[in-house]
Amino acid sequence: MATYRAQRALDQVVVAQVTWLLETPPDVERVRTMVRRLAESSLLGRVVVPAPVFGAREHWAVLSAVPEVVVEPEPIDRAAVLTWVGERAQAPVDPTREPWHVAVRPLTDGGHAVTLVVCHTLTDGSGLLLTLGTERAPLTPTARRYDGPKAGRLVGMREALAGVPAAVRAARRTPRQRSAPGAAHAQPVTATNRQPFDVLACIDSSVWHPAATALGGSANALYLSVVAQVAAALSRVTPDGTVLLSIPVGERADGDDLSGNALSSVTLEIPAGSSRDVAFLRAELKRVLTEHGAAPDPLTVTLPAVPYLPARVVRRVAQAALGSGSPVVAASNVGVLPGLFVDAPGPATVVFLNVGVQHPDVPQVPERFSALYTETSFAQAPGGTIALHVSVTSDRVSGAGEVRDAVADALAAVGVWAREIL
Repeated sequence: MATYRAQRALDQVVVAQVTWLLETPPDVERVRTMVRRLAESSLLGRVVVPAPVFGAREHWAVLSAVPEVVVEPEPIDRAAVLTWVGERAQAPVDPTREPWHVAVRPLTDGGHAVTLVVCHTLTDGSGLLLTLGTERAPLTPTARRYDGPKAGRLVGMREALAGVPAAVRAARRTPRQRSAPGAAHAQPVTATNRQPFDVLACIDSSVWHPAATALGGSANALYLSVVAQVAAALSRVTPDGTVLLSIPVGERADGDDLSGNALSSVTLEIPAGSSRDVAFLRAELKRVLTEHGAAPDPLTVTLPAVPYLPARVVRRVAQAALGSGSPVVAASNVGVLPGLFVDAPGPATVVFLNVGVQHPDVPQVPERFSALYTETSFAQAPGGTIALHVSVTSDRVSGAGEVRDAVADALAAVGVWAREIL
């Protein structure tokens, strides 16, 4: 629930989004079946009950109703899909009442798109894989772990008192926050209320993996190389030219269908001129992951103290976690999507994920750069497809065309050509 408090402190709602592109006409009833299954799942079949008193914790409660599927009948061109996806990402979600929604839109070429937008408080990428990628039984009465006592004031006061010892221990163990790399000379944090520029590159797996091997790296290292090159081309670097990639590390244990965000992160610092060295990136990533595994995550250590922190302090902690003013690039690799995930709303040919941010009533939007990698393997596209989604919000970027050119140039630099770039 720390993410819920962090997002409230930052006046924003982080959303995870899954989009399927299909070559067939919409099968709305199949989509509704998917939605009903999601509403019955452990991770998406719930809402947040806010803490009733200071020091208490938030609770999960069962989602009260199955969301309606939004069907938009007017077809759009395939080239306009990302614009529509971005609009759907801004359709409000509320983790306490309506934490996710699904929409369907036909395409002018006879296919259609389906997009799912989920409040990130509910779950992370691994949770979406768990929910969409497996056949899960509906929650039975004994499995409804959210049907316990309501978070009333008396319950809240008991929780607040019971949590004090752990909070004190957490405060004592918390290391002093060090500045993020490049923060001393950080670029401005806020931009105008400009919308993000989004680009999607679809690459044949049969092209991607041999290129990674030829360059002495892995598929993940090749992905990080491309993202780092795009970041450098768009000036998302420190004053000395270093690219800072913030890479999430999954911490979800097998069978964990209760945790919302089971994540920590590492920062990969890529010196200027090293972004094309895939073998170097592979070795550096292995090094930082090894060091990360040997030491506790400082933000995780602070979690027991979060309910006792004023909102202004939570805001500072959350800003530090996001890199504060440093030009951090969020780079997530979800990996290979299970077949059930790919075909959930119908047989898809492309599936991609992205992370967006809603800023209700906030005129100044923080600059952001995020990238997300997924891979699919299915009969509709023999050999599989790599989907690389890049989203940039910055006053230094003129438009989606500039991002598209940077992605194409980065792919060409590592010997890869996209089948399609939207």
